[in-house]
Amino acid sequence: MLFCGGITRAKIGADWMEDQHSARGGMGGNALTANTMYLNKPRINDQYFKNYGIYAEATWQMSDKNRLIAGLRRDKTKAEYETGYAGFANVNGTAWQKQTYNLNAGFARFEHQRNDWTYYAGVGFIDAQGRLVQINHMQPRSLEHHCAKQPILYALEVNQGWFERNNVRVQTRVLEPQK
Repeated sequence: MLFCGGITRAKIGADWMEDQHSARGGMGGNALTANTMYLNKPRINDQYFKNYGIYAEATWQMSDKNRLIAGLRRDKTKAEYETGYAGFANVNGTAWQKQTYNLNAGFARFEHQRNDWTYYAGVGFIDAQGRLVQINHMQPRSLEHHCAKQPILYALEVNQGWFERNNVRVQTRVLEPQK
């Protein structure tokens, strides 16, 4: 990565996780007997997951108060489901018992520090062709959700008004298209 001025720091890493899920169930009778029946039932393994992930994140300290942060992550999850797993109880065949999920994620945001506060109050949504497809303006201290109206790959968070000040509009290509 080449940036003019400032300090750039990057970190890369990997992580993994294994998880064995189990369940138990009980029905019938009044609440007291149903609870007792449930607690006395053994737990049965019904799902097993193994996840491997790699990630990279870079921070460009543009000045004392401004920084640009971006990152990417790739996960591969292998899942095994036992026969009788509730999510696939009515599916014929056994192909569903072993699944592999490849998950990709990325983010970029511009931050501005003022006293003890960090501001980033605008978000742009970027599609697979690398185009900005939507801009939302957030309000300070608002709990309003900001969601993309179509499938996207990335969300770009910047200070409120940054898109307008920098003449970046919807349909502007901000990244190379996804291959």
